Amino acid sequence: MNNPLIRLGFAAKPYILQISLSMFNLLTLTALGLYIPRVIRGVIDVGIVQADMPYLIRAALLLLGLGLLTAAMNAFQRYIAEWVSGHIGYDLRNRLYDHIQHMSFSYHDHSQTGQLISRCIEDVRAVQNFIGGAIVELAQLVFLLFGALAIMLAASWQL
Repeated sequence: MNNPLIRLGFAAKPYILQISLSMFNLLTLTALGLYIPRVIRGVIDVGIVQADMPYLIRAALLLLGLGLLTAAMNAFQRYIAEWVSGHIGYDLRNRLYDHIQHMSFSYHDHSQTGQLISRCIEDVRAVQNFIGGAIVELAQLVFLLFGALAIMLAASWQL
C-alpha cells in the first residue's frame, strides 16, 4: 500500500457519496457543454437561414437558461470539491498529528519543530489542492473527451 493514489483512495472512502454526487454533476455539466453547440447549430440552420424569428427567441431563451444552469452547477461543483477536499485534509491532519504524537522522543529531539509543522501543513495543503482541483479537472476532461468522441461518431462515423 505504498502507492499514494491508493492511500488517497482509502482516505476518500468515507466521502464516496459526495464524490459520486460530484462525478454525476461533472457528467451533467459536460453533457450541457456538449449540447450548447447543437442549439447554436439549430440557430444557424433554422433561425438565421430560414429567418424563423420565434425559433430564434426560443433558442436564445434556451441558451440563457442553459448558461444559468451551467453557472449554478459549476458553483455547486466547486463547493462539493472544496468540501470533500477540506474534510479529507482534516482527516489527514488528524492522522498525521496522531502519528507524530506516537513517534519517539529522540525523533522530536533531533527534528526542527518549525520544519516539521511546515511540512505537515504544506503536504496536507498540496493533497487538498490535488483533490479539489486536479482530480476534478482530470475527470471533467475525460468526460469531455468521451462525450465529444461519441457526438463526432454519431454525426459521421466514417470520418
